[in-house]
Amino acid sequence: MSWEFDRRDFMILMGTATAAGIGMPRALRGMIRPSPNLFSWTTINPQLHVAIGAGGNSLLVKGATASALVDSKVLGLGNILLRQSVEIAGGPVQYLFNTHHHGDHSGGNHSFGDSECIAHANAATRIVDVARQSIEEIGDDTQGWVDLVANSWGLELNDSERMELLNFAETIGDLDPDSFAPDQTFDRRLQHIDTGIELNWRHVGPGHTDNDAYLFLPEHNVLHAGDLLFFGSHPFMKASDGGNTVGWQRSLAAAIAICDDETVVIPGHGVITDKTGLRAQSRYFDRLREVVIAAMDEGRPRELVMEIEPREFDHLIWKNVLPALMGIMYDELK
Repeated sequence: MSWEFDRRDFMILMGTATAAGIGMPRALRGMIRPSPNLFSWTTINPQLHVAIGAGGNSLLVKGATASALVDSKVLGLGNILLRQSVEIAGGPVQYLFNTHHHGDHSGGNHSFGDSECIAHANAATRIVDVARQSIEEIGDDTQGWVDLVANSWGLELNDSERMELLNFAETIGDLDPDSFAPDQTFDRRLQHIDTGIELNWRHVGPGHTDNDAYLFLPEHNVLHAGDLLFFGSHPFMKASDGGNTVGWQRSLAAAIAICDDETVVIPGHGVITDKTGLRAQSRYFDRLREVVIAAMDEGRPRELVMEIEPREFDHLIWKNVLPALMGIMYDELK
């Protein structure tokens, strides 16, 4: 999938967070720095680093016994993400986790062939299917594909990065979609990964998809919410992915329950926040549901409900995903 996310969108998102009082915890304020290396790396502490942009937010965990990375970004950027992760970690990345199957979170999986890839059981086949589709879509227009990746994610590629993406696109036919698949899966919980830092993974149920999992690191008080949290934007959702908004809110409630006022919350997309960001996401669904119910009570058909744009959400970016979400909520309530 490709979403418009450029520098202007990022500034709007940042301004929205500030105006709404839903900024990052005090310990992180001012820590995001522009990066010349595709991703904006934010250091939470010496053991935890976040790569923001060019796909879902990735968390690098530098443990005492092993390092782990959460989410591998979009197709074509995996090699670059791996190199930067190894450099920051000071050694290999032994584990790769996918918060869910979408290609902006699993597109770089093939680059981590020496890592043990882990995802929810429902994600395994979906990750491979998404990889196969993405590989097929590149086609012969490699230059056009590179431009699409750059424009979709607001990337300013230097000559070396552009050449690397072009070389990748030209050899894409040699990639096996199965090389994106997880090596290990779990159902509800996963807690025994030896990195020297406690990593608690939990899948509550269908939400954004049928395979979302969030990560909590209790000794650091950090939560990676994956795409259960879109901060500063309308949330993307597709009915065929098996999620639903009620289940999404159940997952949010479970995540909120383990947070305190100082918990650092990493969204799937957007800047780092705290538990108020999770609460705002849940309230978003409450308000949207109220709007859809009112429209249904007025007798509006599905196609007209999908045209509604609640004014209180005018500040959110990625407005193009709202009609589909309105339609999904209509179907859930019908």
